Amino acid sequence: MIALCILISFVVFGLALVRLSGLDLRPEERWVAGTGAGLALGTSTLYLVGRALDTLGTPAVAIWLAIVVLAAGLALRRRAPLDLRPPAWFLLAAGCLALALMWMNLYGVLAPVPDGVAAVEHIWADTPFHTSISTSFAHRDNLPPVYTIAHGQPLAYPFMVDLASGVLQRYGLGLRGSLIAFNLAFQLVVYLGLAVVARRVTGRTSTALAAVGLFFALGNLGWLTIPADVRAAGGFGAWLRDLPWSYAGDALGHKGRDRLGIGVYLGNPTFMFVMPRRAGGFGLATGMTILVLLDAVRSDRRWPGALLLGLVIGCLPRVHTHTALVMAVVAAAVAVRDAGSDPRRWRPWLLAGSVATLVALPQLLVVAGQAEGFFAWSPGWIGEAREALAAPSPGSMATVAWFWTLNAGPLLALGAIGLVRRPDLRAWYLPWALLWLIGNLVRTQPLEWDNTPWFVWWQAATCVLAGAALSSMWQGARPWRAVAVVCVVASTTGGLLSFAYGAQHRQFLWSHADLVAAGAVREHTAPDAVVLTAGSDFHGHPVNAISGRQVHSGWSGWLHAHGLDWSAYASATEAMYRGDLALMRELGVDHVLVGPYERGFGEQRGFDVEATLPLERLAPVWDRTLGGQRWTLYRVDGFRAPVGTPP
Repeated sequence: MIALCILISFVVFGLALVRLSGLDLRPEERWVAGTGAGLALGTSTLYLVGRALDTLGTPAVAIWLAIVVLAAGLALRRRAPLDLRPPAWFLLAAGCLALALMWMNLYGVLAPVPDGVAAVEHIWADTPFHTSISTSFAHRDNLPPVYTIAHGQPLAYPFMVDLASGVLQRYGLGLRGSLIAFNLAFQLVVYLGLAVVARRVTGRTSTALAAVGLFFALGNLGWLTIPADVRAAGGFGAWLRDLPWSYAGDALGHKGRDRLGIGVYLGNPTFMFVMPRRAGGFGLATGMTILVLLDAVRSDRRWPGALLLGLVIGCLPRVHTHTALVMAVVAAAVAVRDAGSDPRRWRPWLLAGSVATLVALPQLLVVAGQAEGFFAWSPGWIGEAREALAAPSPGSMATVAWFWTLNAGPLLALGAIGLVRRPDLRAWYLPWALLWLIGNLVRTQPLEWDNTPWFVWWQAATCVLAGAALSSMWQGARPWRAVAVVCVVASTTGGLLSFAYGAQHRQFLWSHADLVAAGAVREHTAPDAVVLTAGSDFHGHPVNAISGRQVHSGWSGWLHAHGLDWSAYASATEAMYRGDLALMRELGVDHVLVGPYERGFGEQRGFDVEATLPLERLAPVWDRTLGGQRWTLYRVDGFRAPVGTPP
């Protein structure tokens, strides 16, 4: 299958680049760095080939595969020995993680249910946005990329993870398969990358395994509400069969606030970040790759390794912008600590920094054009901590301390123990503590909860300290082993409960009628069509999410989160459904959809869309009743406009 060949080619490309760099890496490090670099640089290279040809069709893939063959050939010509046999602990970790992640993806990502398709909580919330981008690459050539759900807006969002899935879907994997296949690839790099980083930093395999286990199942102190929740449910069995909340928190923090008096926002990174937030997860994978390369360049210092490091860092803005900011801080700290005042030791870092800047600058210029409202001084991050620092009082610091005790949980104590027992890790941990401080002082997204990438990286680094603490305890006397077990249980109970809650509470996403309607719109419109839908009110509108067609506007919540003028798009959508044909022509809308979502949109505003639309000027191209609801797709009669401008 072509799609699987493309996915494998990313890994081969990365392994070839790592070999050509000449960096001295263990086999397990080579697999992590090669896979991570291949996914990031491979998708970026394929995108650039597509941009040059104005298509991601067969010619682009053929050129990409030729590049991979060339890189692999050059790598094989090197006479240095090649050992790709990882140790048993790495294979065991990889096997366990692969099984767990496979189950989570198959159960939680667009899972077939009797009435249609469902997804686990946070995946349900984010997937329609990601599929709106991936299907635009699968079913047409969205080049140069624009927002599928914001007509006329260049795509400043980091889209590489969705481009990769779009290409895999285009060449045979299907929508669900393309998401899951690329998810598994980068998710394995996230966790195995953390293991390799922990092993390289601490020198202990036990620390590496403990760090990964903690990060995968990490929780906070949300589990303190279990006794009250069990009583409210009428018994332990009834509670366990139907968990009342995730015990991990959410963007609003309200379920924790209702029970504990303080909002719980920062929960399990697997449940709340790696699984649902595809760009963020891909960023974590690429960042773990960079951490391995950073330490290898610090030891090796030759220019090929520095060049590879610079290329991977440079592609980050299109992979995940927050990770680009994180790695800029961490890489600068590593370079300063390593080179100091010795000009000769600065050479590899200057080369890596120069390459990264040259590669990243064009991407950053696109992002900067949409960054209004992203950066603001916001001490305390969110919820009660932010409120306490906004209006200081004698109890403000106690509120902040309790907020972080609840949200970080036992990880705080374990991290502190790790710093005491392993003083050699203090300098390494300093930039990660700085990331926590930045996330608490500066809002880097329009929505304050979206500062979580800073804290997820802090969680990952602190898990390395916690792993060192647990490893040290386990090697001590029997009482210390008991303490270690208690710490693990306290640290992971919330995370494991969040997995159980997700399994119990999948949320319905699309009906069979929705899937048919999205396919019909794709079938009855040209690839460059612009469709008017009521998607500004509905995050999961199927035509917006999976038709692959350009729509005038998507859900207002996403437009706001991305710094776009959501109110202008929403107002224009309403005006057009009220019959403003001139505005349709001005904005380049050439098809209008009327279905159950659109009727609901009109009812919420007190009008009937079928009564207000100028149907005499609209030509029906598809009309069908699905699931008892009528869907009609109209073409704006006699009109075929070029791409319009945003309202």
